[in-house]
Amino acid sequence: MKNYSPRHLVPVMFIAKLFHITCAILLLITIFIPSCKKETDKKETASTGYNPQGPLPLPTPPSAISFALVWVWTSEYVAYPADSSILYGYAGLNNQNASYFWRKVAGPASHNIHNPNSLVTKVDNLEIGEYEFEITATDVNGRKGSDTLNVYVIKPGQNETIFKNLEWICPMGCSTNIKNIYSFIPQNKPILVFMRPKNSSTWLPALPPAFEYSINTNTFSLFTNDADGKVDVKIQY
Repeated sequence: MKNYSPRHLVPVMFIAKLFHITCAILLLITIFIPSCKKETDKKETASTGYNPQGPLPLPTPPSAISFALVWVWTSEYVAYPADSSILYGYAGLNNQNASYFWRKVAGPASHNIHNPNSLVTKVDNLEIGEYEFEITATDVNGRKGSDTLNVYVIKPGQNETIFKNLEWICPMGCSTNIKNIYSFIPQNKPILVFMRPKNSSTWLPALPPAFEYSINTNTFSLFTNDADGKVDVKIQY
């Protein structure tokens, strides 16, 4: 049998000691890293809202009292000498028991609101000009909400008619509509359509590919891919 001197045993002892140290380090890692990860996850969730363990619980839905009491939709247009329009108000599903009140807040003096305490009512005796009517709702807890509706009484011009403050509606693409269009323009004449963005003084031709228009069942519609806010429309004939 070959004898090993202490000098020969040093590398073996060193390797054994290194092996034990490595095992101890690996043991510490398996204990320490999971606890660090949990703490990091907690901090990350608190600071960013991201939860590595899964989505955060959904927030509590807002109370019904936070929903709008009442609102109006788009402006109304009346072709003079017609002198009446319908004032449409809309109420939230959770506020059906509210009381309502319509009043004129701007425009010519002449007007008659048939039933000011109704959500939807007729107004007549209107003159040429721009009216603004306000509806106020009061719920059973005394909370109030209001919105305003514009009514434009327009005398069609000899060669053109201008519609102000039309609302873009954009669920898929954008469009704006004018009901009873043949009350404002001749039915059997070719037309040219122009648009003027809100807060602009420049009329732009509403031509493809940026714009398209159609008249269907007495409703004029102007279409575009992307728009925002309100627009004035001029139709020449």
